[in-house]
Parts: sequence; structure tokens; C-alpha cells
Amino acid sequence: MPAPEPVAHLRTPGSCGKPDGGIKIRIIKEDGTVGAPGEAGELFVSTNLAMDGYHHTDEQLTELDDDRWKSVGDVAYVDEEGYVYICDRKKDMIIS
Repeated sequence: MPAPEPVAHLRTPGSCGKPDGGIKIRIIKEDGTVGAPGEAGELFVSTNLAMDGYHHTDEQLTELDDDRWKSVGDVAYVDEEGYVYICDRKKDMIIS
């Protein structure tokens, strides 16, 4: 994948950018279907760098289909150009 243009982030305020470096994402809506551009749903990630859970807890990350797709609980959508926008949390958590 070519390097993103240096000012691309200026055209997409609020975006987290595009997946890079072998990272794949899926947006899964409440009904279990894959979200189309602009449709929000739970953000699942597939990468060799994904963790299995959180440090010092037995809580595991939500998995999709198999152990290659993991979610950390963010709700997001992807625009027509592939930019990712985090818009909510699936499960609110307060650490104090």
C-alpha cells in the first residue's frame, strides 16, 4: 500500500486514518452484517499484533468467527475512501 499523502488528514478531520501495515478491519452492525461505508458498528481488527485480553484481568476480547478477528469495544464507521472514524464505545468502562 502506498504511503498516505502528507495532508490527507486535513481532508478528513476526526478520522483515525486508514488501516496500514497488514491490518484489516471490519465494521459489524448490531444485526451481525458487515457495515457499508458510513454505517456504524463494532470495529473488529485482524492483525498479527492483536492482543488476547487486557493486562491483569481474565476478560478476553470479543472475537468474530475465529480468533483472527478481535474487538476492543469501539463503535466506528468507514467512509467511502477507507478512513476510519471512532464514534462510540460498545461497552463503557471506567478505570479509577
